[in-house]
Amino acid sequence: MVIADQDEAYISRLAKWFRENRAGQFQIMAFTEKESLLRFLSETDLHIDVLLVGEKLLDPVLISKFNTIILGQPVEPANIELKHIDKYLPAPTLCSEILSAISAFDRPGWGKAGKSELIVCMSPEPRLKSTLALYLSKSSPENIYINFESFPFYSTEQCSHRNQKNLSDVLYHIKASKTNVPLALESAVHNIHNGINLILPMDNPKDLWELTEKEFGILVEALVSWGSFKNVIADIELNAGPFMKYWLEFSSLILIPFEITQLNQVRCLKNMLNQSISEKKIRWVLAGDCTKDSIPDEFNNLFIINGLYALTGDWSSLTFDNSILQNITELLSIPAEYKSFQTVTPYF
Repeated sequence: MVIADQDEAYISRLAKWFRENRAGQFQIMAFTEKESLLRFLSETDLHIDVLLVGEKLLDPVLISKFNTIILGQPVEPANIELKHIDKYLPAPTLCSEILSAISAFDRPGWGKAGKSELIVCMSPEPRLKSTLALYLSKSSPENIYINFESFPFYSTEQCSHRNQKNLSDVLYHIKASKTNVPLALESAVHNIHNGINLILPMDNPKDLWELTEKEFGILVEALVSWGSFKNVIADIELNAGPFMKYWLEFSSLILIPFEITQLNQVRCLKNMLNQSISEKKIRWVLAGDCTKDSIPDEFNNLFIINGLYALTGDWSSLTFDNSILQNITELLSIPAEYKSFQTVTPYF
């Protein structure tokens, strides 16, 4: 990305922020003079994916050759409506707006092909599976949390800020039949103060409900081809809706936490899933208070986390147990070829 504006102090701060915080997404070249900018663009062998330029440095040559975004007020040279971004947005929001604009370009796509593991958390106990999903997201900066519930229990209102994109923006992108869906996902990534990467939930559950099956398939395929995060932790509702087959098919693992009091419900769920997917894809997680004598013996791939309870409070006050954080990655690390095993974690 080339950024250019006459405000030297501003450009210096902006370039520094991108190099320190988004080095994996952008290689930055910065300019404050029009002549130097034009000379560089005419002589470089680099492929310029996007040009972010102040309106005072705008030139017809730039518009015709590059994916151009105006840094500042909108202008319409030569009857071409260019995308523009307010230059005084907070840097994370500015980055989000840039990625969103890039995802909508009609010119050749931008970004690298990748692979992410889709980890689905579902359960008859909604708060418990959200808790497990949040723990997994908290355990590594390579993980990202996305809540697909119609009405999430844990509110994230205090995590958002002006112009912060959320899951609804990604769904609108898909509904508009636009390409570069992984970039739309990238534009909505947010990191909150307690170290969790996430995409904020939908504005309205209808945004998800109104997707066609084809559109939902595009969404799930984009999650696994994203590549910016090792694991996408999907916090989903347990239901028999038309989209469940996509979660079952595209997921690398399905994590199902439950308490011993829900054993009959979980047995019914086990029978249902056994008709659809391989048992080795599932990790059953027994949480809460249980004794060794109460451990059911009919579950393969059973993990016991004695002491894992539904988190209380809101996002600004969630408290994570460090002993659980240190060991919870076991849920993701055991090879899938082990068809039958039982792991008892050291929480008794």
